[in-house]
Amino acid sequence: MSTVAATGTVAAGSATAADRKRKRKREAAVYAGNAGAGFGFGRGGRISAPAAGVVSRATTEPSSSSGAHLSSALGELNDLNSPPPPFVVENDDFDFDEDEVPCDTLAAIQWLVGDYNPKKVVLQHQIYSLVKDRTQVDREVSRLRLRNKIRVFEIPAAQGCQAVMLHSDYLDTVHGILIGEGKAAGQVGRAFLECTSDLKSVDVDRRQLVRLIQSKAKGVRSALEDTHTGSISSMSDDRILTHLVNLGLVLRKSVEEFYFAIPDVGALLIDIRNARKEIRRIVNRCMYKEILLKELEKKKLKKSRMGIQFHIRDMHGINLLEFIDTNLGILVRL
Repeated sequence: MSTVAATGTVAAGSATAADRKRKRKREAAVYAGNAGAGFGFGRGGRISAPAAGVVSRATTEPSSSSGAHLSSALGELNDLNSPPPPFVVENDDFDFDEDEVPCDTLAAIQWLVGDYNPKKVVLQHQIYSLVKDRTQVDREVSRLRLRNKIRVFEIPAAQGCQAVMLHSDYLDTVHGILIGEGKAAGQVGRAFLECTSDLKSVDVDRRQLVRLIQSKAKGVRSALEDTHTGSISSMSDDRILTHLVNLGLVLRKSVEEFYFAIPDVGALLIDIRNARKEIRRIVNRCMYKEILLKELEKKKLKKSRMGIQFHIRDMHGINLLEFIDTNLGILVRL
């Protein structure tokens, strides 16, 4: 009896355990099938179902917020894939002045009259070291001269050499030398300033120059006349030309012609000649007679008031220095 009873108890326990196991499997299957519909575990680990009707809406219809986000994302994607809108000029009356945009030659001149160039003078062959097309440089220099952007000067002491100044820098230079001059010379100099825009070439006939100065002086007679010296119109041609030569504004080319000149240009030519000799001496003293450009630019010249960069460009433009690209930088040779 005891054996049978014990056996029945064990069987009943086994059946109860099996039932619990099957129940847990059914609950797990129900949870897995309805988790997306909003079912979850409630208090005490029991499965809780959502309110009636929620399952059908959640499984068959997307929410309004989800639809809005999806539409917005699709719209952004279409915007990225669509071609950009065509360029449209709203103001058809827009007037572009190409004169306000500097050409390569003018930009090079503006760079060369930097801080290391106190006299604001550029030698035309220095531009060749920045703009490689020499024909383009010559053509643009001529165009800029005719538009009164720059002044071009012939330097007789350096055969075949021309100097360039920005027109505004040239006027400032002339104004500077007129300070402290005598009244007669000052009158002639100020009248000369009035006609610089009309004198665009590198030289001028003496009669044309004198007549133009006298005509400009008549328009500003009240400012130029002096009780002791009289008006410019009463001066002789030779006296007017003598004042211009003494001011350094013109140089005699022939009996009837004059070059326009840069005041105190003689000191500049002396600086150029001395600097060329000094730079040659610096390079010759280096090993293999060559030096990196960045090291050469650190040198201080003793016999020139201009910066060494000015003279390096000068020698580069007339091929007195050879420049070679290396892994360490630009190498300079004679």
